[in-house]
Amino acid sequence: MIRVVVLEGINAAGKSSVGALVECALQKVGHRCLRVDPAGFGPLGQSLRERIVQPQFEGNPELDAILFTALRAEGAKKVLDVASSEQQTFVLLERWSLALSAYGAVDGARPELIRELRIVLAQILRVDLTVLLDVGGQMAFDRISRTASHNRFEMRGAGYLERVASAYRFFAHQESGTAVVDASRSPESTCEAVCRQLAARWGDLVGIGQALS
Repeated sequence: MIRVVVLEGINAAGKSSVGALVECALQKVGHRCLRVDPAGFGPLGQSLRERIVQPQFEGNPELDAILFTALRAEGAKKVLDVASSEQQTFVLLERWSLALSAYGAVDGARPELIRELRIVLAQILRVDLTVLLDVGGQMAFDRISRTASHNRFEMRGAGYLERVASAYRFFAHQESGTAVVDASRSPESTCEAVCRQLAARWGDLVGIGQALS
């Protein structure tokens, strides 16, 4: 059976860097793991994912939510096909549906639309555990400032990112199957915290902590 884990968080929370470390830890304890951003994994997502976050793209809150839902839904089908054919035991996703609630709430999308879109994604893919990588807006913006290119969400500044981070915390605490870990530390320390959540969820992962050393 394929276990699905989602790493959520604002831009520069560490989803990719921490995810790579978690993937490595899972492999060390004998699990095959597929790690992807579902929005950019399907054929359509591969061509559109980067375009719709560029500063020149004229989106709006509800169009953004619909587009990301469509791309994640498309990507999820390919994720399941690949994971099954390659006999993966874990799928590690960089964002899924919690992002719709957090960004949608801050950007002004209608709550009823977000609820409907999240139901669509829940019907496509069953998530076993969601882990929110919690980092403040200013720290995230500082990390972004050290990179060469910035997308339109990152360019909105530290205040915007902090509002999204607060929305993430609010929704995460309301949902079952969702854990929050401090992602303000190094990727290695954050990975250890994520692995503790995995071990608490699945008894056969109690040795994953030793795999990190």
